[in-house]
Amino acid sequence: MSYLQLHLNTLREHTEALSDFLENAGGLSITWQELVERSDYSNRQSIYEPPLDSTPLWQQVKISAVFTEQTAVSALMETLYQTFDEKIILASHSEILIDQAWERAWLEDFKPMCFGKRIWVCPSAYEPPVKTAVNIRLDPGLAFGTGTHPSTALCLEWLDGHLLQEKTMIDYGCGSGILAIAALKCGAKQVMAIDHDPQALTATLMNAEQNNIPTEKLKIVLPTNVQLQEPVDILLANILAQPLIELAIYFRSLVKTNGYCVLAGILSEQTDSVCQTYNAAGFKIIGIHHKKEWVSVVGSAM
Repeated sequence: MSYLQLHLNTLREHTEALSDFLENAGGLSITWQELVERSDYSNRQSIYEPPLDSTPLWQQVKISAVFTEQTAVSALMETLYQTFDEKIILASHSEILIDQAWERAWLEDFKPMCFGKRIWVCPSAYEPPVKTAVNIRLDPGLAFGTGTHPSTALCLEWLDGHLLQEKTMIDYGCGSGILAIAALKCGAKQVMAIDHDPQALTATLMNAEQNNIPTEKLKIVLPTNVQLQEPVDILLANILAQPLIELAIYFRSLVKTNGYCVLAGILSEQTDSVCQTYNAAGFKIIGIHHKKEWVSVVGSAM
């Protein structure tokens, strides 16, 4: 089966109106991306950390909508241009997408990856390269976290370099559950995986089952349902700088004295403000690690 894909170039203020029109016209999926000339990548707008409850957009946006192949493209375009003029639709073109084996397509980009000396993340279609390693079975899915992002990689490398036997841990902002699963496979005694997104909790549960994680060792909860009998040895939070700053005092209450707090999802220029906040909250900063433009900060609870 093939599909029709329609691309529209527009300005930020018209994006939602055009997207609503395309959805009502039968669009199966609609995506937005920055509109930038190939020769002008130096002027791309980076939107790393939007405010809560906001949907930031670039000044110029490319809208891509997918329709069934049977869609009458000429009639669709005629109605589109009757509704919106050339000041709104800056350019347009359509193409036919040939159906393909998507499972094989993503495998071209997602292959087994090693973090540190012993942790491997392997898609289910591949055999683990090192049978005796700490192998995590994980496929791209509902939630963030496969190891391909530098901040996730920084956290996995930290876990690989520390003894976790009999340690208790919180994975705050668990996403796919990759860090919780890695910790348990590295010997952690108990892990609580926390995320405000129900899809992330579902993904964590599915990935834990795929990796044969005992249910009694992994508790998966929303932030509002966190209940601890005692503080944990390690807290990992791979989220974003602003929520990390807002949660600093709360995180200190969750970690034992001399326990570790590992923070990621921080851009290099945000490092100082995160470190200052966590130092004031009761953590001694003992490590800062870099990968591309991303940073992880390690604190010891005082």
